[in-house]
Amino acid sequence: MAGSAATAPIRAARPAPPVRPAGNGTRKARLTLKRVDPWSVFLFSLLASVCLAVALLVAVGVLYAVLSKLGVLTSVNTLIGDVTSDPARPATPSQLLSAGRVMTLTALIAAVNIVLLTALATLGAFLYNLCASLTGGIEVTLGDTDQ
Repeated sequence: MAGSAATAPIRAARPAPPVRPAGNGTRKARLTLKRVDPWSVFLFSLLASVCLAVALLVAVGVLYAVLSKLGVLTSVNTLIGDVTSDPARPATPSQLLSAGRVMTLTALIAAVNIVLLTALATLGAFLYNLCASLTGGIEVTLGDTDQ
């Protein structure tokens, strides 16, 4: 075992980290955003829009439950039944704002939002790359603070 330590290659010492300038203790770097990968934008926007769709479904479900407990939906359904019924017959409450219809419509809107947000974000990445190739990109100044 002692012989294996003797045959191990000698590693060069790590260079010391650069000395930070004296002053306020911050470093600044100016970088240019020249290209955005459309595939990563597609994946990120797809995941983000799915999360937004789930949040929309939960929010509408909670709002529907609250309005149903308060009796608002029953009143609206009765009003719709009164307005749309034949004057010669007694009015019956409509079932226009049932839980199934409201959640189905919400799911359809959420699905359309997923497709549109993902497509528009990916198209935006392609358009940014086109504009950045013509203009050189966006310059960003990043700062590092030690606090």
